[in-house]
Amino acid sequence: MASSHARESYGSNQLCWFFTDPYPAIKQVLRGPPGTKTTFVTRSVPGFQFIDSFINKGFETLTINGKAYRTVMLAHERQGIEGNTYHSIIIAWRDVATGMTLKTHEDQISGQSYGPNTTWEAVRIEAL
Repeated sequence: MASSHARESYGSNQLCWFFTDPYPAIKQVLRGPPGTKTTFVTRSVPGFQFIDSFINKGFETLTINGKAYRTVMLAHERQGIEGNTYHSIIIAWRDVATGMTLKTHEDQISGQSYGPNTTWEAVRIEAL
């Protein structure tokens, strides 16, 4: 398992953490105030190296099928490194009570993914 060592950095009026393991990184950004950012390097197969950043974008209420849900907006920026040209920013609106993703929006900057400005939003939520 990768190390979860972190170091703290300040800049641009935001708290930024640098991690080598994504799970503590995501926990840190969700526990921090809006603007908190975590960053780590992801190394996959050759040609798929990235700098991943998560940013706490604050809270927003989404109304789905007449019901209001308090959500936290979590931005995930992924930028290719070492010859990888991929770059995107995906924002997920997650229900605070359940953690369920209720809406996502992707800004595709370079490389291939879902497509430019792709957004999906839940239209109905049902218990199983």
